[in-house]
Amino acid sequence: MSRFAAPVQSERGPGPGQGRRPQAHISSALLRVRPGREQAVMRRVLSIPGCAVALVQEGRLVVLIRSENRSATATTLATLTRLADVEATSLLYEQVE
Repeated sequence: MSRFAAPVQSERGPGPGQGRRPQAHISSALLRVRPGREQAVMRRVLSIPGCAVALVQEGRLVVLIRSENRSATATTLATLTRLADVEATSLLYEQVE
C-alpha cells in the first residue's frame, strides 16, 4: 500500500469510539427581490450568519449558505424568504461534506 493512500472508511460510518466528523452543508439560493432594492437586501443577507452574496443582478441575488446540518439550512432559507423586499426564494444547490 502506498504511504499516500487514504484510509478506507466503512459505509456505516466511524467505528466505536471514533466519533463523527462535523458535517458542512453548502447551499446556494436565488432570491428575487423588488427592482432597485438589491443593495438593501444584500446588506440584510450579509447580517445573517453563514450567508454570503455571490451575485447581485437586476432583481436577483445568489446567496451562498454554509451551515452544520439540513435543519440549519432550512431555517436560514426561511429567514431569507421573510426578508423585506424579497419576493421569492429558491434553493439552487445543496452539498454535504
